[in-house]
Amino acid sequence: MELASQAGIFVLTLATGAGLAVLFDVYRVIRRQCRFRTVLTYIGDFIYWVIATCIAFGMLLASNGGEIRLYVFIGLLSGAVLYYQLLSRYVIKSIMRMLRIAGGCLKYLFFVWQHIICKPLRWLLKVILAPARAASGVFGRIKNKIVK
Repeated sequence: MELASQAGIFVLTLATGAGLAVLFDVYRVIRRQCRFRTVLTYIGDFIYWVIATCIAFGMLLASNGGEIRLYVFIGLLSGAVLYYQLLSRYVIKSIMRMLRIAGGCLKYLFFVWQHIICKPLRWLLKVILAPARAASGVFGRIKNKIVK
C-alpha cells in the first residue's frame, strides 16, 4: 500500500475517531438528562460500543479492505482526543440547547393538541351525539315500559 493511500486512511480514521467521540457525547448528554440507573448505563454502554465497533469496522472495510494497522488505532485515538480537547464542550452545549428547543416544541405541540384540536373535537362530538343520547333515553324508557 502506498504512502498517499495510508495518509488518506489515517485522515479518515481521525475523522472516524472524532465522529465516535461526538456520538459518545450525545450518549453522555442523554444519559445525564434521563438519569440512567446502573443497569441502564450498562445497557447503554454496551449499545454504544456495539455501534462504535460497527462504524469503525465498516470504515476499515470501506477504506482499506479491513486491514488493521497501528496507524488505524493511533488515528482513532488521536481523532477522539483532538475532539475532546477542542470541540467537546461546544458540542455538548449545542446538544443541550437542541434538547431544550425540542422539549419546548413538544410542550407547544402538546398544548396545541390538547387545546386547539381535542377540545373543539370533544365539543363537536357532544353536540353531534346529544340527539342520539336523548333518543336513547326516550327509547330506553319506552323499552322499560314495554318490558313491564
